[in-house]
Parts: sequence; C-alpha cells; structure tokens
Amino acid sequence: MRIIEVKSPMKGMINMKKNNIIITMMIAFLLILIPAGNISAQERMTFNDEQKNVGIYMKVWSDLDNFPITPDIIAWFENWYGPNSFLKLNLCAENHTAIPLITWQPQNVPLWEIADGIHDGYIMNFLQNITNMVPDIDVLIRFAHEMEVRPQYRFSWYSWQGERDPEAYIEAWRHIVTLARQINPNIKWIWSPNRADQFSDPYYPGDEYVDYISVTMNLREDDANYTQYNDFRSYYETIGIREHLEKYGKKIFISEVGYSNPKEEEKQAYIESIFDYYLQDPLITAMIFFDENSSDNSQYKITDNPRLLEAFNEGFRRILDERK
Repeated sequence: MRIIEVKSPMKGMINMKKNNIIITMMIAFLLILIPAGNISAQERMTFNDEQKNVGIYMKVWSDLDNFPITPDIIAWFENWYGPNSFLKLNLCAENHTAIPLITWQPQNVPLWEIADGIHDGYIMNFLQNITNMVPDIDVLIRFAHEMEVRPQYRFSWYSWQGERDPEAYIEAWRHIVTLARQINPNIKWIWSPNRADQFSDPYYPGDEYVDYISVTMNLREDDANYTQYNDFRSYYETIGIREHLEKYGKKIFISEVGYSNPKEEEKQAYIESIFDYYLQDPLITAMIFFDENSSDNSQYKITDNPRLLEAFNEGFRRILDERK
C-alpha cells in the first residue's frame, strides 16, 4: 500500500560514517546505564499469538471513539528521519490499551548503508526511545514491507522495493534485528512482502531473524480479476498466497486488509467474510484492518460509515466470544 513519502534529509550519509560510529558507541555506553524497566513477566502486556488478534490502522486517534472495545493492535506508518509518532506509543501504553504495530519505512535510505552501520545512531535511538516509553508492552515492528517487485508491476512505490541484490535487504534486516535484540528483546519483527511467492522468497532474512510473516491483502477495483474475488477467502486462497505463506512455518499476520468498493452492501459483506475466514484459519494470529483512504483514491476507510463500522464491531465481538 502506498503511503505519503517523506523525503529524507539524510543525503550524503556516507560522509558521516565516522561520526555515526562515535554516536553509536556513546549510545551503547548509555544503554548500560539506562534500565529497560523492572516489570515482571506477569505485569507485562505481551502479544498473545495463541489467540486471534484484531487490529486497525489509526491515522486520527479520535477514531478510537468509534469502538466500544479497543482493538487488540493499533497500527501506524512511520518514516525514517521523519516526524516520530511516540505520542501513539504513549496512548497505547495508557492503561495497557493496545499492542502497537509500527510499519517502519526507510524511505530514501539505502539498504547497504543500514547494513554497514551508517545509520546505527538513529536506529538505536529509535529503539531505545521505544524501550524507555513502553517498557512493559510488547511492540511489533514491520520493517521495509512490500519489498519485492513482480513482472506485472508498473513501478516501484518504495525506495527499498525491488532491490537488485536481495542480500542488501537481508543484511540490513539482520543488522537491525541484531541491534534491537540487544536493546529490547520484547520487540517482535514482522517480515511482510506484498505477496508470498517466488519473487518474495529471495528477500527472506531467515527464521532466526523473523518472528512473524505477513502479507498485504487490500483489494481495490483496479486489481486484475477484481470481480472474481467477492469474499476474503477467494482473494487470499485463489492466488496461492496462503499456501506459500504456510511453508515458512510461522504464525501469520494479515498486516493490511481492506476492500475498496463504492457499493456499501458489498463492502459490508466483504468485511463479514474476513471475520468468517479468520475464525476458521488456525495459522492467522492477527488481522489488521486498513482504515485509511490511499493516495491512489482507493477508499478503504470504515470508521466514517456506521454500517461498515458495525460490521467490524460485530466481527470483533465474535472474535472475543471465541476466546471465552
């Protein structure tokens, strides 16, 4: 899904490598002095992947007022070196409201620079801020998602997408996860191609560096064969994504799910079909609804429509009943 891109001011970072190494050493020293919190395992708000979790992307926080029960996961997008969204972390932490999921986008930051440690100062500061702000809550991070390119794609929509040498992607991913586990092992990492198939396989970082796998399942009107996908099952299974995802042997996130359709009754039925399918699939542990309208004029938002909102809330109630 294309998100508004923020141009990075960090051009020419290669000339600052020495300074970043010094910054990294200073931060590493400070990490020894700063405790990550003394919260016991019983008091932590942990992500439970043995249950069905429902989440939603929130751009406007007041949209949460539309839900009688706050979804399990609150998700948002965050660009590297752009305005941070730590306020949302605090809101998730308030009264243990929700597990945060950050789609962390290294827009205009070369992957080889990340792998070489040039951006370690920024990375470690970002991760340490998370640790200090929410020491008692698990955090999910979806880094550099939708990285693969297929022959039918007209263009790449992210700077990291379609990296000619997948090793750069893999090394950048492994470098970040290695740093993160030294700072906060309670951050969970979601590897999230656009689709799961032979085009995404070369970018897989390896089982030990990935906690969960996921795909984007937003369906819009200009998708090929759009009319044949009249429910979630037909879309998820027909193009072979489910079968390929399950080969990884990990619990699965549907990290973005939405249906852009101007016909309200069809959109409602599709939302209902998402919950129907979710309840019977044992490997999907999180279903994250994309409650935003995109720059390409795809209309996914549901919180501005009472009928669609009720379909979501009723589906979530079914999930909660299943947990009892």
